Amino acid sequence: MYFRYVTAITLLQTLRNTEASLDTYEAMMQWKLESQGLLHPGESLAKSPHFISREQVYRKLKECCNRQHGFGIKTEIVLPGSKSRATLITSELYMVIQQLLIDPRVRPEHYLFNDKNTPLHHHQLT
Repeated sequence: MYFRYVTAITLLQTLRNTEASLDTYEAMMQWKLESQGLLHPGESLAKSPHFISREQVYRKLKECCNRQHGFGIKTEIVLPGSKSRATLITSELYMVIQQLLIDPRVRPEHYLFNDKNTPLHHHQLT
């Protein structure tokens, strides 16, 4: 099961890096499964036990990174001058701070501090 997610994430990352449309994900997964003999031509991709949809991948990544709640809040606004519609995507501040404090992937070397002004500096008794 883990390998399927790795394959799906790698495909999404490849599509993004090559600036291809993410809408080609399903077609690429169908080609991959057919070429491996895991899906027969004409068989429904959604019914295949080997297929993971983009939505499932995103949901799993949100769970792994503790981003199910408080991130990606969409607010639609109407601009007063032009009456154009725009979507603002925001995150709750306390969730962002919590993520920075507890995420195991964030390390002190990822931050730029000025010598001893680092909050992570260990004070030595002299």
